[in-house]
Amino acid sequence: MILRFLFPFCLISLVLISCQKETNDPVDMSIPEAPEEEIVLENPLTADGILLGKMLFYDKSLSRDNTQSCASCHRQSNAFSDPNQFSMGINGDQSLRHSMPIFNMSYSTNGFFWDGRANLLRHQAVIPIQDPLEMDADLDEVMQRINADTLYDLPILNAFDTSHISEVTLGLALEQFMLSIESKNSKYDQYLAGEVSLTTTELQGRDIYFNTLNCTDCHKGFNFDDPSGRYLNNGLDSNDEFTDLGRALVTGKISDQAKFKIPSLRNVGITAPYMHDGRFENLDQVIEHYMTGIKSSSTLANNFDVEQMNLNTDERKALIDFLHTLTDEQMISNPAYFSPF
Repeated sequence: MILRFLFPFCLISLVLISCQKETNDPVDMSIPEAPEEEIVLENPLTADGILLGKMLFYDKSLSRDNTQSCASCHRQSNAFSDPNQFSMGINGDQSLRHSMPIFNMSYSTNGFFWDGRANLLRHQAVIPIQDPLEMDADLDEVMQRINADTLYDLPILNAFDTSHISEVTLGLALEQFMLSIESKNSKYDQYLAGEVSLTTTELQGRDIYFNTLNCTDCHKGFNFDDPSGRYLNNGLDSNDEFTDLGRALVTGKISDQAKFKIPSLRNVGITAPYMHDGRFENLDQVIEHYMTGIKSSSTLANNFDVEQMNLNTDERKALIDFLHTLTDEQMISNPAYFSPF
């Protein structure tokens, strides 16, 4: 388990950067080894804590009317994301943004949610429970239900050496389960380990990703995200079209308007729809955006050069084929993440 000292979560858009490198030298087309781990002393992962967190993650009693769980909007088959553009809450209301996938959460260095408004994963975990657009529950009532359910007596005791769950331990348990969800065995991982081969088209897409387009400007490293923790505006809207101010809603800075987290591209083939608002239904539409749809605005990232992203039909297919090699079939079928009920 790869754990950074702080879990400062979330799940911005798929950013296939279209600027070329200043040099013609090819980059190292590989995934760096996973960085060294730092054990988080205040909430170390334990088998008991993970089990309790998994029970809570799949428990519909965390919603006001006992009809939805965290798993309702984070499905394992979709890399713990939601195949719907917006998730439907218990009152029939839709969420304001697309649900981000949940895996490799320990790599998040810049907060959680698309705008990073939760500094710690344990804080993020309890927000949807209380959100009127989502589970619309009162935390005190949720804890009363859990503490009254004898099914939880032993798991709570084993996990936290106490007889009752609290808001703090509720968040800690959910954090432990979500941190246990790892994605590190995609076809591309297996290829780098010498276990499988890539097709000619996948290899072509790999070269397009690392060299032709230099997508590693924003999606790099083991997790295919941005280790520096930047928030970017990738040209979805012009200033007049901004309807979601993104990071600016957290910082209050005009310079952060329409900027969102840069997500991991691991499992991107199964986490459609794409972008913070789920506006693109498939990867081909995402590529089309970077070829023809980037809109100028006051906060647009300065590393976009639309003229240089000009892929023909075969090249687009090759890039998409490569991105599908980042799907971790083992993770989405791993019984360790199945519902315990």
